[in-house]
Amino acid sequence: MRADAQAEVSHAAQQEAAARRERLAAEEAAEAALAAATRAEQAEQAASERASVAEARERDAQAAAEDAQRRALDADARAEAALAAQHAASAAGERAEQAEARRDSALERARAAEHDRDKAAEEGA
Repeated sequence: MRADAQAEVSHAAQQEAAARRERLAAEEAAEAALAAATRAEQAEQAASERASVAEARERDAQAAAEDAQRRALDADARAEAALAAQHAASAAGERAEQAEARRDSALERARAAEHDRDKAAEEGA
């Protein structure tokens, strides 16, 4: 019986060693899975942060585009106002030239009338 008992003890020791190896392999697999999950979580967090940064940049770009559009509209309005002022100045210049021409004509008529009066006075004297 001793050989049977010894075989049984040897078999139990082998089973215990196999169980220990399985447990160690399971622990290593669990640690590897935990490390992989941690890396995946870190990668997800980094991706989320990059997405947040990209969204912030997109908002900034949109705000800059809207500001540029407002400035362009303001520049257009200023250009239109400048053009209108230029037209008004041109029209005022034309009216001033017309007024000057009327004044010159009136002065010429006044000189002619004075000359006619002087000539009539000389002839009447």
